[in-house]
Amino acid sequence: MDDQTRESRAKGNKQAACIACRRTKTKCLRDPGAAVCKKCRQKGSDCVIPSHHVGRQKGTKNKRTGLAKAIFQVEQAVSQLQSGRSDPKTNEAALHLEHLLNAVRHLPQADRNDASLDDYAQSTGLPNEPSECYSPSNTSSPESPAPAAAVADYPLNDAENPLQLLAHASDLSRLRLNAGPYQEVDQSSETVLAFFSPLRPKLDASPSMDPIELGLVTQTEADELFQYFFEHLTHTRWGMDRFVHSLPFVRGRSSFLLTSILAASALFIPSAEALSKRLSAHSRKLAHTAMVERYRSVEVVLAFMVNVPWLSFGEHWADDETCSYLSAALTVAMDLALHKIITPSPNNVPDASLQGYTGSDTIDAKKALYLDGFENVDPASMLGRRLLRRRERSWLSLFVLDRGVCLARGRVPVVPKTSLVERCDAWHISDIADIWDSSIISVAVMRRDLDVLIKNIRDCCDIFVPEVTSSSETVQR
Repeated sequence: MDDQTRESRAKGNKQAACIACRRTKTKCLRDPGAAVCKKCRQKGSDCVIPSHHVGRQKGTKNKRTGLAKAIFQVEQAVSQLQSGRSDPKTNEAALHLEHLLNAVRHLPQADRNDASLDDYAQSTGLPNEPSECYSPSNTSSPESPAPAAAVADYPLNDAENPLQLLAHASDLSRLRLNAGPYQEVDQSSETVLAFFSPLRPKLDASPSMDPIELGLVTQTEADELFQYFFEHLTHTRWGMDRFVHSLPFVRGRSSFLLTSILAASALFIPSAEALSKRLSAHSRKLAHTAMVERYRSVEVVLAFMVNVPWLSFGEHWADDETCSYLSAALTVAMDLALHKIITPSPNNVPDASLQGYTGSDTIDAKKALYLDGFENVDPASMLGRRLLRRRERSWLSLFVLDRGVCLARGRVPVVPKTSLVERCDAWHISDIADIWDSSIISVAVMRRDLDVLIKNIRDCCDIFVPEVTSSSETVQR
């Protein structure tokens, strides 16, 4: 086979196949220089060869995107205008574009908008403000649910006019520069102010937590269980005032406390076994939620204490959650400053131990009510005095409970012996005292004074060293 035949066959191989051969997926064979292939010549049909490449498209040389692509297209427009400057207006526009491009090239990508594009927008009559269809208000409309971040990254590939494309890029960049950083500064300042704002109560009262709203108990059953608790079970857990802690008050302040009271009462009613299980499970769930979400109120402290006598044991006698509940109650109590003496005292009795005390462990009555969310209540009113006294009662009850649990288990107490505990000998003497306040003070004073006796016993045990008969013998104290 000679060289000419090979060359012609090579050229024939490089020839694109006709549409008929492509449709039947057969090889398109044609003689050198022939305009019709063999198959089309046999069928007598037209042999149409496509002029464009149907397969994979070649990559474009312009890899620019966004504002860089817009500037490149404007440069191409300037070069086209420079080829023939017969019109004075065209010549002036080309010179102005060259001036803008020279100024833009020396600026960073984020600062190329206000320095040059605004001037051109004013001179050409283009809108100087962001387009209406890309305003922040329209980005949140139902017609355009895309977020604001998507608007800032809107692709700049659909504008046919390069100048319009450049102006559109200026609008989007200005929207990014004006809205983004200033919003971040405002949000950060609001976050800082909210972080350092005065402490406020965080109530765990919502329809998603309320046992009555959830259908765990009816309103009638809640009234009966609540009344049963104050008639038969208040001696098991001190800290509440029946004149303050009514059902509407507790329900509006803490779903955790309401559920705990109802669950405790249902334990002693034989016919309410199923109700007791539902309420107990919901109470444990609310306890975990209160710890995680850091709910803060006096009622949350009382709720943790109410649950302590009814916590179920684990595999060991020390595996229950008593210590966890006490720690959570102490944390909330310290946040709300329940350990401080309220001045002036709400007791209205000539008690020298509390009335004349002006130490650092004091808190103003108005501030105490503010921490509880009752800033509109007068501290001198009957309601204000009872609300203030309930704070001190809660701390004394927490002290008694912690010392009793730690004494029974041999643990170190965690509730400190504050000035309120040191000066509480006559605290139960008041015109608004509860029926169990005298019992709280008697046990609190006994637990407080018992620390001295326990310390003396430990000192004596530490001094006494038994005789060791052998070196391998160990002594356990």
